Amino acid sequence: MIPLTQHVLEADIAGTLFYVFFAFFAMLLAVSMIYLVRLLLPVELAYLDPPRKYYETIKSEIEPWHVGDQQIVDDSLKGSYILELENAIDINSNVFRRKSSFFYNALIFAILAVIPYIVCVAFHLYSKDSKVELVDKKKS
Repeated sequence: MIPLTQHVLEADIAGTLFYVFFAFFAMLLAVSMIYLVRLLLPVELAYLDPPRKYYETIKSEIEPWHVGDQQIVDDSLKGSYILELENAIDINSNVFRRKSSFFYNALIFAILAVIPYIVCVAFHLYSKDSKVELVDKKKS
């Protein structure tokens, strides 16, 4: 990556094709890095309160409404817990889908960046400055 950047900064490769491929590579790599950062950023997840909250706090609020009918109180507690569970599952499913799409996009753009990178490396290898010359060690 560093030699390719040096070629760009020094503008020592003739023709614009190398620079087009390098710009394409840099763009794909930048987009991939943006998705990677978005993947790594923490997000808020939905957590359930422990069932003890329902049996200590909410039960005491429901019992005065249904005095003597324990079955209705129990069903109300179960229903409120199930509603909170469904809400948490919906929130966490949405977070999972977003994070999965960030991962997928980061991976796809990184893989696509390999193609222009290989072309740029080929330009680098075939440039006249990077060719290695063989020197005869025998002195005549």
